[in-house]
Amino acid sequence: MIILWKWQELWLNWNLPISWITPAGLEITQEYALSKKHPISIGFGSKSKTMTYQELLNKTDNRKQPQAIIPNIITHLMQVILLI
Repeated sequence: MIILWKWQELWLNWNLPISWITPAGLEITQEYALSKKHPISIGFGSKSKTMTYQELLNKTDNRKQPQAIIPNIITHLMQVILLI
């Protein structure tokens, strides 16, 4: 487990997506990009509707990336077990 944390810290410092190959040979790439939200409001008469547009930035989200690595690996290993 410690090896995974050190591995992901290294990738985060280099601002690279985390990739691994499952035992079935499937290559998985995990890349959570930072996004900036832009609210858009449209009004017509007395009614108003607000929507949000998300702009993806060219940077890795260093908060989401570490939180998702273990659940993603476990999910992919479970899928491989189901294929056997």
